[in-house]
Amino acid sequence: MAQYPPQFGPGMGGPVQPHRGTMILVLGILSLVLCPILGPFAWVMGNTDMQEMAAGRMDRSGELS
Repeated sequence: MAQYPPQFGPGMGGPVQPHRGTMILVLGILSLVLCPILGPFAWVMGNTDMQEMAAGRMDRSGELS
């Protein structure tokens, strides 16, 4: 398994949290195919992650440019 150096956010200089892009994508697809109740969960998680990325507390590699 590859190990990456810790990333530091602009806030406190500490490491940032990893994004949950893959899990949010899977929940979104499952909401379309199997269970529509998962859609709002994916939506809220995605919006929360985007806010955390904008604040510098989450890894920005999951953000679209």
